[in-house]
Order: sequence, then C-alpha cells, then structure tokens
Amino acid sequence: SSDQAKSATGGLLGMIKQNAPAGDFSQLLSKVPGAEQLVNQFGNQAAEAPSSGGGGGLGGLMSMASGLLGGGKGGGLGDLAGLMGMLDKNGISADKGMNFASMLMGFLKQQGGSDLLSSVVKNVPGLGSLLK
Repeated sequence: SSDQAKSATGGLLGMIKQNAPAGDFSQLLSKVPGAEQLVNQFGNQAAEAPSSGGGGGLGGLMSMASGLLGGGKGGGLGDLAGLMGMLDKNGISADKGMNFASMLMGFLKQQGGSDLLSSVVKNVPGLGSLLK
C-alpha cells in the first residue's frame, strides 16, 4: 500500500542517515522531493524494530546471526536485521523487502547520481550490494 511504501522508504532512509556522512546524506535528500519529511516521520523505525521477528521472518534470522557473530548497533548484521524487522513490521515480506530496497536504491541513484549515492551508502552495512 501507499502507507507501507512511505513508511518503509522513511525507515530505510533513516537507517542510511544513521550511518552515512551527514553532508552527503543532506545533499541526497535535497534531490528527492518529500524524502526529508519521510525521514522525519518514519526514520527511527529500523532502530525501533523488534530484534527477533515472529513467524520465522528474515529479520529474526538476521538478528540471530548478528548475535552469534557479535553484531549489534552499527554492526552490519544488526543494521540489516533492523532493516528487515522494520520492513516486516510494515507488512513487507523479506523477499519483497529486498526487492523494495533494491528498487529504492535504483531510484536514489537516478535522482542523486551514482557517485553521491555510493558515497552515502558506503558506510551502511548490507546496502552496497543493492547498488547496481
């Protein structure tokens, strides 16, 4: 739904904001109308998402892997688990969530250019692989 897409977009951008260089992230936001409002409204969802997903979702699996490998806040798998948990909380399954994240990265690349997007997401664990 439109609400799911807005919430997931804001949550993913919020996760990027937590890890990205502030100047580069602000520059990217300025190129995407409405993005700043979504970050302000939904940007804390990845951090607030449950660390263990019910129903065997990918968020729960990533969280367990993160714990086993010593990941945590800002720790790669912990961030990815937060992203998957946030998407799951918004009713977006793991497979659709990865497609959604990849699609959003493509849109941001189109709006901001590949150099700016690469600079923004280079410090965001798990997102570099979505840049194509």
